[in-house]
Formats: sequence, structure tokens, C-alpha cells
Amino acid sequence: MLTERSKDILFCALAIIATLVVLVVSFNYQAASAYFPQLLAVFIAVLAILLGLQRLKTPAESGANADHTEFLGLVKVVISILAYTGAMLVIGFPIATALFLSLMMLVLGERRPLLILPIALGLTGLLYSLFFWFLGVYPPEAMISF
Repeated sequence: MLTERSKDILFCALAIIATLVVLVVSFNYQAASAYFPQLLAVFIAVLAILLGLQRLKTPAESGANADHTEFLGLVKVVISILAYTGAMLVIGFPIATALFLSLMMLVLGERRPLLILPIALGLTGLLYSLFFWFLGVYPPEAMISF
């Protein structure tokens, strides 16, 4: 069984591999378009290296945790992201994002609709205005457009 230390080191290695892939792919972009993904990839790689070095310095724990709740949490996150991506392709970014944020807050334990709705709608509006109006990024194409 993997210990917390070995899980963290494995995560750091996977993060570094992912950032290297992003860096290699981003060199095929135009110079103006490649700047942001390259900067983000380097930033994530530096954070992964720092975390990995920190975890390598800590002593190894004894015994393994047989609890599968962490794995179930990972499965929930992966499935929810895949469902969000699919919903974004079908119903569009704003509705899919508001639904995703609302459902994730419910899954994570928040039960007050007067808190869930304003946060989901406000964050969706903020993301929409930041990316599509301010930065001029094109929204993803959807099968059903509103």
C-alpha cells in the first residue's frame, strides 16, 4: 500500500510529466498564444519540484492506510470533471459551469441554497466576463446554444 509520502512524490512526478507535455505542445502555438500555457506549466512544475523535495526530506511513515475513502474521492472528482466537460460541449459553458459548481457544493456538504446559488452564479459570471470579454477567449462550441 502506498503511504502519504509516496503518494505525494508520485503526484509530483505526474505533475512534472504533465507540465513537460504542455510545454512541448505549447511550442507549436503562435508566440502570443503560447505565453500563458508555458508560464503556467513552468509555475506548476516549480511547485511540484518544491513539494517533491519537501516530501523527500521528510521521513517515511510506517504502516499503510487501508481506507479507500481517498480513492473514492478521486473517482468522484474525475467523474464530475468528465461530466462537466461533456455538459459544456452539449449545453454550453455558462449553464454547465453553474450546474457543476452547484452540484459540487452539494456533494461537498453545503446545503444552504441561499449560499449555493449566488456563489455558483457569481463565479460563473466572473469567469465568463474574465475569459470571454476581458481576455477575448472564444467560448467552447456547444451543441445547444442559448
